Amino acid sequence: MMKKLAVLVMMAMFMAACAPRYTINHDYPKEPLSFPKDQAAHYDAQTEWWYYTGHFFDEDRNEYGFELTFFKRVMSDDKSVIFKFPAYWIKDIGMVGHFAITDVNGKKFKFAQKTNLCSGWKAEKDRYEVSIGDWSVREEDGIHKLKANMRGYEIDLELKPLKDPVPNGPGGIVAKGSGYGNYYYSITRIEVSGTLKAGGKTLKVHGVSWMDHEYGIMKVAPGVKGWDWFSLQLNDGTDIMIYMIKDKNEIVKESSCTIVNASGEYNWLTLSDIEVKDISTWKSPNTGGEYPSRWEIRIKPLDLTLNVVPVMNDQEMRLPPIDYWEGAVNLKGTREGSPVLGKGYVELVGYSRNKRPGTQNLE
Repeated sequence: MMKKLAVLVMMAMFMAACAPRYTINHDYPKEPLSFPKDQAAHYDAQTEWWYYTGHFFDEDRNEYGFELTFFKRVMSDDKSVIFKFPAYWIKDIGMVGHFAITDVNGKKFKFAQKTNLCSGWKAEKDRYEVSIGDWSVREEDGIHKLKANMRGYEIDLELKPLKDPVPNGPGGIVAKGSGYGNYYYSITRIEVSGTLKAGGKTLKVHGVSWMDHEYGIMKVAPGVKGWDWFSLQLNDGTDIMIYMIKDKNEIVKESSCTIVNASGEYNWLTLSDIEVKDISTWKSPNTGGEYPSRWEIRIKPLDLTLNVVPVMNDQEMRLPPIDYWEGAVNLKGTREGSPVLGKGYVELVGYSRNKRPGTQNLE
């Protein structure tokens, strides 16, 4: 009897030791976002990311686009791809970082990935500080400090928000269809200063960037193949976010648009208020994906028409577990009959034909 009891106790201890450390909240979001608290990491959110994109110039007016992103995944509900045992037996938290530079004058696009599989990492829940190895972002006295490096390029940037965070939807909650939704806010205009190391030189740079933070279950409606996302910054101070969720080449009705004026006031538009027309395509020689490569966008309430053109076609991020296109674009158009210019970034997900084990699963 004592032997059986000992075995039962040992089994109970083993199961307790193997229980997931974090409990994911699967409920539809209800409480509104709260700042600055919700800038930090959330360990009841299955997936979370902090996303920076932007444009800067060096002192010789050479132009660069950049992306720095940190993805965090709570592994409590996941299975190992190969052995099918709980993924949290290996890692409670999975972290991935993406860093890219678009060297416009040099006609180069370089990208790199870093994970926490073999690197130290951090995602603080009581302050905004996230890192993987020597890539990092943190907030200090209202300034966002970014560091990242790869072969040929290194950034050390200070970003000063020029506008307050904007919730994308009531309370910062965005619907994704079929009862799914998550938290999402943007800081749509941020002044950039700092240094870029490129070609063996340390260059002073300045410019403007955009920051997104999303977290939650992050599921989308069944049948969704991907999405097109636009962050557009006009020279009159207006900022525009467009999120087009695509279902079999149709646009899911929950797709949305946020408009932020020069003084930081914002409002949300419905799908009927906007038109996004693909003008041409670019086929990747690496993944076979055929991506839209130029767009005409109409924002009806603003009487705004924009032509959106990539600074170069090949800005495809070929990184596991999913390939996507993330690129710098130029804007030109008219608003109420007057000319407008601007810059932005576009993200295209779901176009790659490259299939890896366990990839291209948007859920």
